[in-house]
Amino acid sequence: MRSLAALLAALACSSCAAPSTCLRVVVSPSFNANETMAVGAAVSAWSVARPMCVAPDRPDITIEPASIERINWIDTNGTIPDGANAVGSAWHGHVWIILGRIDTPEVYWVTMHELGHALGLGHYDGPRESWMTARIGDSVRVGGVTPRDVEALGR
Repeated sequence: MRSLAALLAALACSSCAAPSTCLRVVVSPSFNANETMAVGAAVSAWSVARPMCVAPDRPDITIEPASIERINWIDTNGTIPDGANAVGSAWHGHVWIILGRIDTPEVYWVTMHELGHALGLGHYDGPRESWMTARIGDSVRVGGVTPRDVEALGR
């Protein structure tokens, strides 16, 4: 497994093949090292389908921890289904992960799902072949982005 420094260096915008086309992602310093590794791994996985890089500023997408109260306040449209059970949310280029509701290993799975929303994907109600199933617990739980997800991004 790569170190945190190696992962972030590999995701730096200077290492992006075409920096002007990479989505700039800012990861909150409020995450601990293990959470940052999980978030970075999710950014790296989605980068296969949509080039992204971790940037210090000027984000297209921000990823940060939040409380359920903050999510419910932000989500004025009431689009979180069953907000009492929410573990993350994405809205207008922001991804929030509710750390108090999940263990550190779950940060990767939740970030994968919510980054899909930040990239414009909605929920998918079919078989478990996508990160975008309506309930994160029903998501495919494989290492990287699935062909179904890549196809949906291309639409």
